[in-house]
This record gives sequence, C-alpha cells and structure tokens, in this order.
Amino acid sequence: MHFKDSQGTQDTSYWVFHGCDGAGIMPDCRGDVKYVERIYEPSPDQSTVHCQGDITLDQVPARRNDPGSARRQCNFKHPGTGTIYSNYEAGNWSWGESRVPDWMVASAASGGWGQGVGQIVAGVPNPFGQQAIVMVTYPWVCTGVGSGDNQSGLFSNPLTPGAKCYWDNEPLTDGRGGLGYPPKIQLYWMRLDKDGNKDRLTVQGYYLSSAGGPQMVPMNGGSAWTLYPCERGECPW
Repeated sequence: MHFKDSQGTQDTSYWVFHGCDGAGIMPDCRGDVKYVERIYEPSPDQSTVHCQGDITLDQVPARRNDPGSARRQCNFKHPGTGTIYSNYEAGNWSWGESRVPDWMVASAASGGWGQGVGQIVAGVPNPFGQQAIVMVTYPWVCTGVGSGDNQSGLFSNPLTPGAKCYWDNEPLTDGRGGLGYPPKIQLYWMRLDKDGNKDRLTVQGYYLSSAGGPQMVPMNGGSAWTLYPCERGECPW
C-alpha cells in the first residue's frame, strides 16, 4: 500500500502487512505473527549495508562496545529481493481494536519499558470511534550477538557472523540503573473503508518525543492521510 494525502502528494515508502506466514522472526524467535513493515527508498549503494557511525554491517561485531552501539540503526536488506533500503520500520499490527494492546508496548524478550512509556504509548486513543487497525513500529538496528541469540531466522538477513538485526523495542537502561525505553516509537491507527470501489486506509500517526519528558506527538500536524493498494504500474518506487 502506498501513501497519498488529500492534496495528492506522495512519498516513496510503502507498507507490507503479514499474517501468520512466519515473516518477521527475530533473533529471540519472536515477532513472526502479524508482522508489519514500512519500507522506504532503496539505498544508493546496493552493494553494502551501511550503519550509523559510518560503518558497515560486517564491522558491527568489532564495534559492539561503542557508545550507542545497542541502538545502531542500519540499512535493511530485503531477504527475498536482495534490495537494500535506506530506512525501514517494523513491528506488529492488529485489527478490531478499540485500544492499543498491552503486548504491543513491551519487548517479548525483555519485558516492559521505564518511565511509564508503555502506558504513554498505549494511552493514544483510537481516533475513529469504532474498532480499527493499530500498529506500533520501531527502527531497524544491528548489534553484536549475545548468548542465546538465534541467527537462523529469515530477518537476520544478511547473515553476518557476530551481528544480529531486529526492530528495536528493547528497554535497555536509562543510564542511571533503571529501565530505559526505545527512543524511536511510531504508532499508527488505521480505518479500512472504500473510496468508490477501491479499498483505502485512513491513517492517524503519532511518534514518541522525549523533549520535556516522553510524550506521543501527532504526525502530519494532527491530520489524517490515506493509503491505497498499489497495483503494478502505479506504485511510486
């Protein structure tokens, strides 16, 4: 599905919604049901996966002790097509929801987040007044492998010795001995209906801001936007 607002402007990101097809399996062997991807433009360099800090994916294991290495964002290499994308968000989605489910606002591997961020994200109300689709997405990061990590999953691709890649919903620490929270969280409420004879999703998006304390801020100035199914020949990528 591709983005289009009421003014006809478009971007080159698109969404892929998975059911129970096993997509999205992570190094902790979770995340393989109702996986959702937001995929942005292809990277200019299709030969190498680049990461924050001006390093490449194969350098990540040797740099695992760098400051901020546990949140190092990297390009995403699609395990099916081999295309490397410059930016990528992923998470889980659910439908028929009147509120954000608790399981969306915690890590399956590590549990809940600090500073009440889970409650802050879950507190974003359904704007549609009826049951709707909801999802929470996170950036793609690559870090050093720890004990118990399984690198055989599909979305560990490209398989790199000593490195693992996943969507970052981990709490880690706050630097003061307490629980932290993922610094980049996006939440989307979506309503499915028809525009004439064509399916459409009306979207209200929100993102986490830590300025003045964690809070969810509306995207697009609080205005909704629209996603349409993208047929062959009409997609912007």
